[in-house]
Amino acid sequence: MIYEAIYRWCKHQNKEVSYAGYAAMEAFLKQVSIFTSIMFAYLHLVAVFSLTRCCLLINNLLFLLGKVVQQTCNRKKDQ
Repeated sequence: MIYEAIYRWCKHQNKEVSYAGYAAMEAFLKQVSIFTSIMFAYLHLVAVFSLTRCCLLINNLLFLLGKVVQQTCNRKKDQ
């Protein structure tokens, strides 16, 4: 919606309005670019954090499972 309005200004017959439209388009696209890069960085950090937490959880579960298996094997040996 904003892009369409700015695009119309760029195509305006009045040269001053057209120049202002191109300046506004450049500023708008810079803001979109900055927002996109910030969101990408944020999502990357969230993904890394989530994967790290998931790996820690899996490692803890495997450690506990190993302990249970070890205890079970020790009980069978004692019988």
